[in-house]
Amino acid sequence: MMIGLFLGYVPGAALLGGALVWFVGSPLGFMIAGAGLLAALWWADARFASFRCPSCGERFMVRRYELALPGIRKHQFSARRCVNCGLARP
Repeated sequence: MMIGLFLGYVPGAALLGGALVWFVGSPLGFMIAGAGLLAALWWADARFASFRCPSCGERFMVRRYELALPGIRKHQFSARRCVNCGLARP
């Protein structure tokens, strides 16, 4: 879902923004479409990063100690195993 949102951001914003400009009659439609798709991308990233490991209950792609440090959360999106306990991805 996140990759689709990322790759479809520019064409989606252009199509949706163009439709909003035609419907509303103002170039503000592009800004509304861009902000909406950016919010969707942010939401998908948050959902993806908050996936919990079924074995240890910690976040699958974020180490325990990184949660305690503000602003230093690094997601390992390509992790095939839990970064905390080593369980293989389901």
